[in-house]
Amino acid sequence: MLFRSKLSGFQTGAETIRESNIQTFTLEDVAKSHRSNAGLFWRLEDLNRSIGPLHKGDFIVVAKRPEVGGTSFLISEMSHMLEQMEGNAVIFNNEEEPSKVYTRMVSGALGVDYRTMMSAEKLHQQKYDKWLDGSDWDLVHDTNMTIANIHQYLKEKEYGLIGINVLLKVAGTGAKEDHDHLQALGVECRRIAQLYGPVIAIVQADPSAEGMRYIPQDRIYKSKTALQGEADAQIMIGRDDDVPDTSRFIYVAKNKIPPAPCTDLSNKHIKTEVEFDMGTGRFISTMFRKHSRGN
Repeated sequence: MLFRSKLSGFQTGAETIRESNIQTFTLEDVAKSHRSNAGLFWRLEDLNRSIGPLHKGDFIVVAKRPEVGGTSFLISEMSHMLEQMEGNAVIFNNEEEPSKVYTRMVSGALGVDYRTMMSAEKLHQQKYDKWLDGSDWDLVHDTNMTIANIHQYLKEKEYGLIGINVLLKVAGTGAKEDHDHLQALGVECRRIAQLYGPVIAIVQADPSAEGMRYIPQDRIYKSKTALQGEADAQIMIGRDDDVPDTSRFIYVAKNKIPPAPCTDLSNKHIKTEVEFDMGTGRFISTMFRKHSRGN
């Protein structure tokens, strides 16, 4: 294992000193993990070249303006990652009507457009069930969702990949100011990622980012630098009204994930144009050919 935890504690009279986690590891452990090329790879090869595969403990923030495709991006990437897993994934949704999200999950997983899917719904439900291959991809919908609700669901069932759509609307931190609330949510998301698996959270960019291709990392709605400071990587999705409606612009504005064998340091903060397939909801690389990595 990459990390080995040692629990230590002692008593002074009747008082027990709280146990602490002492992390011990070696460079050999790190190098072995690095060379294994393990983790959950992105559908977008651009992000594999920039961020690399995700692992337990990784917290990713994705910011975008309305109608740019945040839910579709989350589904596009999670469906690809779920194919690589032996386990379950979950989307915590507090925004769109759940049946709409579910049909997009099926569409994104199978790579089929909505009209084709609904013209033969029983066939595509069978295909989707087969695609799941024993795993569960759950959708938890609650417009009054709190961080305590999320923790409760994660305790009741084992999930190795977590999506949150959208993060700001998750309540229950007790913070009065929005930027403090987002920071508290960021801290909780990092904790969730360390306990269960990678977390990808969708947030809104502020109105100044409307029509902007490559959105700076300080344009997260109602956040100063609080949430940005908690994320391991921050992906900004932009759009330009003067180009085809299927074009999206990806900017990895923050990236502190250690480089993997598939990454290229020249692409650490990549700015790239990708295609948004409105039929399937998938995001498709136009710059890089997908590499086979045995998963």
